Amino acid sequence: PSYCACAGGKCDQQFDEHTPTRGVFLYPSEPTFIAQAIEGAVAVLRHGDSKHVWRTWREFAPQGQLVFCEICRRIRFTDVVFADVTSLNFNVLFEIGVAVGLDVPVVPLRDASYERDKSSFEALGLIDTIGYVDFRNSAELARKVTEYGGKRSPGPTVSLNSRQPLYVVKGPLETEGELRLMALLK
Repeated sequence: PSYCACAGGKCDQQFDEHTPTRGVFLYPSEPTFIAQAIEGAVAVLRHGDSKHVWRTWREFAPQGQLVFCEICRRIRFTDVVFADVTSLNFNVLFEIGVAVGLDVPVVPLRDASYERDKSSFEALGLIDTIGYVDFRNSAELARKVTEYGGKRSPGPTVSLNSRQPLYVVKGPLETEGELRLMALLK
């Protein structure tokens, strides 16, 4: 890309040696039973579909580079990102944003048996408007991923309208993120 916030300029990564994947699974390590269910589903997918490569975030082994760069590389060269939003983990939500920015299809996953963060999930309201896949165990998740087949969801198709005004509501504190956003907008 022409600009990378991580590199502070043009992306400094090499993309010559990459392994395209059918799907990348992003999820938090806690709660462990959800992580284990997702990893179990990936094992089922690998066993039942040897022609495609399926990866989990645990397999991202950044060697002498920033973790973000490896995440970006893996997302950039996959067909679909499957992201667990059960607990609305900050890192996973950030990675969903990276995938959306790279125009990679994202399929949110949610463990329907986990009630603890359900009210936060419902209060956010964003994920349920774009859709998600409910699952309760690894077999069900593997089956639903296989049924999905990597079809690209239609999603919003918005063209850039430079004549439309853009309004920004600034927060009470000038954070680094806000300063960068304002600089980009100007």
